[in-house]
Order: sequence, then C-alpha cells, then structure tokens
Amino acid sequence: MPKSLHEKASDILALVIELEKEEAVKLIHEKCEGDEELLKEVLSLYQEFTTYTPKDNESSLQSHIQPIKEDNTSSLYSNVTNKLLKNKYSRLIVILISLTLLLVLGYFVRKQIYIDVFNQEIEEKTAQLNSTSKIIYDWVNNEKRIAKEIASTNMIKKFAILIDSLQKAELPNEEYLNKIKPYNQTINKLKDIMGVDYLCILHKSELKITYNTWNSDTSDELSPLINKHLGKKVFDFYTELKKGKTLFAPPIHVTESLLEEDTLINRFSDCAIGTPIYNYENEIIGFVLTVTLAKNQFSNLFKNTVYGRSSEAYALNTDGYLISESRFTEELRAIGFLKHETAIYHLSGLNPGVNVMKGEVPQEEEINWLLTATSLKFHEYYNGLIKENSGSINHVYKDYRGVDVIGVWKWLDDLDFGIVVKEDAADALLMIQKMDWILGLLYFIICLLCFFLYHSNIRILKFNSKIKKLGQFTLVNKIGEGGFGVVYKAEHSLMKMPVAIKLLKKEFNTEDNIKRFEREVMATSMLKHPNTIKIYDYGTSNEGNFYYVMEYIDGITLAKIIERDQVFPISRVIYILLEIAYSLREAHHKNLAHRDIKPMNIILSKQGEAYDQVKLLDFGLVKELTPNSEHTAFHKVGGTPLYMAPERLRDPKNSDSKVDIYSLGILGFYMLNGRLMIEILSQRVLSGQESVEKKDIEKLVDREDIPEDLYALLVQCIQFDPEERVQTIDDLILQLEEIAQRFNWTKKDAQKWWKTYDVYES
Repeated sequence: MPKSLHEKASDILALVIELEKEEAVKLIHEKCEGDEELLKEVLSLYQEFTTYTPKDNESSLQSHIQPIKEDNTSSLYSNVTNKLLKNKYSRLIVILISLTLLLVLGYFVRKQIYIDVFNQEIEEKTAQLNSTSKIIYDWVNNEKRIAKEIASTNMIKKFAILIDSLQKAELPNEEYLNKIKPYNQTINKLKDIMGVDYLCILHKSELKITYNTWNSDTSDELSPLINKHLGKKVFDFYTELKKGKTLFAPPIHVTESLLEEDTLINRFSDCAIGTPIYNYENEIIGFVLTVTLAKNQFSNLFKNTVYGRSSEAYALNTDGYLISESRFTEELRAIGFLKHETAIYHLSGLNPGVNVMKGEVPQEEEINWLLTATSLKFHEYYNGLIKENSGSINHVYKDYRGVDVIGVWKWLDDLDFGIVVKEDAADALLMIQKMDWILGLLYFIICLLCFFLYHSNIRILKFNSKIKKLGQFTLVNKIGEGGFGVVYKAEHSLMKMPVAIKLLKKEFNTEDNIKRFEREVMATSMLKHPNTIKIYDYGTSNEGNFYYVMEYIDGITLAKIIERDQVFPISRVIYILLEIAYSLREAHHKNLAHRDIKPMNIILSKQGEAYDQVKLLDFGLVKELTPNSEHTAFHKVGGTPLYMAPERLRDPKNSDSKVDIYSLGILGFYMLNGRLMIEILSQRVLSGQESVEKKDIEKLVDREDIPEDLYALLVQCIQFDPEERVQTIDDLILQLEEIAQRFNWTKKDAQKWWKTYDVYES
C-alpha cells in the first residue's frame, strides 16, 4: 500500500538521524531521488531534531522550531549486549552463564520454599501437640473427679473401714479373703458404673494392695492381686498420696509396679488415678486407685488428632519407653520387628539405624542404638541440660522405626511423661517432592529450548535494527488486546515520549477496512475534550498493518476499580458519569457516537495533584450519526452486548446518540451495584423483548442509599424504546449536574481513595 508523504519522510529521517550532518544531508538527497516535496518534508523534520542549518537554496525549508542538541552517543546497554551476542561462542557463554545462574537461583528459591513448608508443617504439628496435651489434661481431670466420687461413696468408706480393721487383726490370707468376698460383686458393679477398667484399694500405711477387682467379675472369684506388695517404682506416688493428694500415675508395667513377679499378669501396663479414702472422722483409712489399661483409654487419647497416612502421637516415660500404643503396631509385628502383642513397654525412643518398615534389619545390637532426636530432647530436659520443656526438631530425623520424620515434643512435668507428635517426611513434605519434579522438568525444558535456539542461530534478544518499529515509535510491550486490534505501549524514538499504539489485527487488514479505520481515526482526532483520549498519529506498518498512536495513560480501568471496591459512593458514581458525558457531548455535537461504552474503556488516573482524572478510551467503534452503509459493512455487531442498546442488536448500523445514553445508564447501575446484574437486562435484550419490565429493574440494585432522582434518571436511560430515554446528552448532563450539587465528589475524597490504592502515596 502506498505510504503518505509524512510516513516516507519519517522513514528516511530514521536512517540518517544518527549520522554526521554532511553524510546525513547527502543520504537525504539520495533517498528523495529528486522529489522536491519529499526533500522539503525530510529536511524540515531533520532541522527540528538537529542543529542543521539549511543552505541558501534550502532556506525556505527552515523551521521556526528551536533546534535541540545533537546526541550521537550510542546506548551503553545496546553496545554491551551486541558485543556479548556477536558470535556463536559468546552466545554459548551467555547461555551457559544464564543457565548456571538460573540453577543457582532455583536452588535458593527451592531452599526458601522448603524452609517455609517445613515451618508450616512444624506449626501444624505444634497445634496438634497442644490439642493432644489438652485432651490428656481434660481426661486426667475427669478421671480424678471420678476417683474422688468413688472414694466419697458410703459403700467405699464402709468397705475401707472394714478392710482397715481386718488388716489390723492380721488375719490369715484365706480368712481375710472370705471376709471381704461378700462385697466383691457390689464393688464390681460400682466399678462398671463409673467406667473404670478395675478398682484397687491400698493399705493406709504400707505399700500393699488390700483389695483389687482385676480378674474378679463374679462374687465367687477374687483377684489374685489382693495382699500383693507394690514395688519401689510406685513409692514416690504412694508417699504423695499419704499427703492427701489426688494424683495421676502414668502407665507402668505390672512387673515393675509389683514387688513379687507373677507370670500370669506380666503382659500389660496400667495407668492409675489415686486419691485418699476418709472415714467419718475425716481420717485417711486407705487409698482408692481407679486403674485403666494403657492400651485402651489412655492410648485412645492420642488417636484424636492424627490424620493422613503416617501422622502419629505417642507418649514416652522417663526410661524412654513408649507408654501408649504405636499407630504402626500391626505393621511392626507383621515384619517381625515387634515381638509382642503391644508396643507399650516393648518399643523405645531409639533409632534402629535402618528403615525397618522396608524390611531392613538393624546391623547393631539394640544396646548400641542411638536416641531419636525427640528422645534426646527429653533426656536433655530431664537431666537439666535445657530449660524449655517443649520444642520442635528443626530438621528431618529418624524415629523408632528408622523412618525419616519431622516432629515436635513436649514434656508434661505434672504428669511425668512426654508427648511426641510426628509425621513421615515423605508425606509432610510431599509438596516439596512435587515441586522438585516440576522445577527439574522446567529446567530441562529451558535447557532444551536454549539448545535449539543456539543451534538454530536465533539470538536470545534482538537489539537495535531487530526491534520492531512503527514509524518513529518503538514498541515497548503489549498492554492489551481487543476484538479488532492489539494495544502496545511504545515511545517516540527521539523524544522518548510514552504513547499507546493500537495495531489492527492482520485478518482485518483489507484495503476497505483500512480506509474505514482511517476515516474513523480522523474523526476521533477532531475530539479535543480533556476527558477524551488524544490521537497523535496514524499510518501503516512495513507489513501493511494499520495503526494509530494515542495518548498513554498510566492509570486503572473502571472495571478493575469496581472489581476491587465492589460498591461505589453515590457522589463518585455521579462524578464519573458526568466526566464521561462531557466527553460524549463534544462527540455528539460533532455528529459522532462512541457505541462501546463499558468499564474496560474508561480509565481513571492520578496525574500530579489531579486525582480521579477520567478518560474515555477506544473510539475504535466511533460512528457518524448519519452513517453510510459502505462504512459500516465491516461489523455485523460492534460493541459489548452487556452494555449494548437493544436497537443496535436489531440494527448493527444504528449509530443514534441514544445508544450511548443507554450504555451510560447501564454503566451507572453497574457502579451502584458492583455486580453483573445487568446480565438480566442483556438476556431480555438478546431474547428480543420489546420493553424493560419493572421487576427486572428492581433486581438491578440492592442498595437503599440511591437518590430517587438518580434512580429514576438511570431507569429512563435504559428504556428499550429509544424514544422513552433521555433524548440528548445535554439533557442528561443537566440532570446529573443538578443531582451532583447534593452529592459532590471532592478532591479530598478522590485523594483519600488514591492513597488507599497507591501504596507509594504519602
């Protein structure tokens, strides 16, 4: 397509602008090839941007514009990059260095993410630990209450008084058992009612069991544990009971709680609550113990907070043994690592050195195994080496199965045991494993791409002449895309002024379409109102694509503001509608309609101390109010259906100004509501409904602060029948200005909003 005189002159100027003056002038004459009109235009442009003074025969071409100082300094960035990428060896070095830096960066990013994920898991485990601790304390307190209730019953008081008198009489064991046998069934019933596994009474002054319900569910059978003496492991516990305290005894193996060994009862471990029994003179006559099997109620306390495949909570005593059931008891028994029915008192907090869950066999004897990280913390705390009674292990460690885990710990001083909460690292840090795969795959893809780029002799970056230009403008980056064109941020090659360039898409670059767009751009360029985007230039690229250059606004679209704020103040809605209406008034007075008013085509900005500067964008669908069918053949329907007047759907060529008034009404309701309730109206329009119904309008907003006159005005604007709408933009402005007198959006209001939006505004 033939270029205009100005475009030809601009292309020649771009070739000579950085040359020495004599060489530049000579090249200008060569390129103009005797075309005096073109020569005049090029020399005029050249004089504006250099210190060039024309010769006598060129004096008529002199411009009155003040010359600017010549700058032939090349870009340091451009020089450096050109040298780095000048041949395949330097490019290879750049690629290798870049990949190395990327690998190092990936390592540090991965490390930081690992730390964040690890800390998050520790926080979760700590919360789980605290929940487990609370559950345990609540259970212990409840068991203490039950023990006190039992000790205070008349039945237990009388029975304890009887036992005390019989013990003083030092009766033979068989006679003693016959004396207490009648009470056995009653005591068992009480035990069952109170929900304890078995009940025990201790002598008031010596470590001896005077009564026990264990293995004695019938009146004819008494427990074999009666008159058994307790071992030294419970001496401290018994001593505190004699002081009148109600105490919890953590699980202890029966072989350690009894002084005599009994092979019939040495398989299980118990925990107990002990409390004094008082006679009617308030004297201690014995002690009642409510006893619970450790593998039952006590172990169940640790199951309430576990989750997933490998999360586990368990208790350890002062000797380092597990005193609650392991979550993995059955698996450990199946592989032969655990030889007993239960893990309680048969597993300890030692690291076997290998992962026994995978069938690996420890090489060292158990006596040579090291403490796990949590057991080591318990050991250090118990021996006074550290002061904190709880904490986390800040690295992955091996647990009692030899499995890598992450965990936290806490020693319960008043209960005399510790709690460990842990989870297999493979499960807890699963996201890290997935991320490693993704990062590795991405790095492999990047390396592969670099390999292909290098061997295809494609430069990583294109500099200087390779940069895409449109006339005197250099494209910087893409900032948007519509149905017909792509918008780029660009800058003037010499003045470095930022602009926005809309480039028509290739599929629409027919000769007829370009002529039509040229007419529309020329029509839009006549609009000078400050609320209308300014058009600076237009032309066709070397590839034949039509483009036009417009003002670049560093702001935010109304669509994004509505998405952020949801509901607008009434005063700001009126202010924005008025600013858009002012822009449209100039267009309508020049017989032009916008036809595509929507939140995405309205931008608000802060320029200096001027806040909420409203600009109406994209007059790409602008039409003369008396259209020619030849000019509108390009679009079947132009615009956005949600904001489109019904008559435009029925007749795409319709360009009456009242289509803009309809869109303004819809926009007003959109700002007031903050939601796309206008879809209701759009559906009615698309379905061919002839008029807007009252029930549809009532659904548009759910606000009670909308002034009646503003509501009525917007309702009038969105009438399906154009004759029932506000008839002119001047009428609309007049009514909005009257309402604005009561709802004034001040500079202070605007400044306050922009301070919340712009974090850099002081």
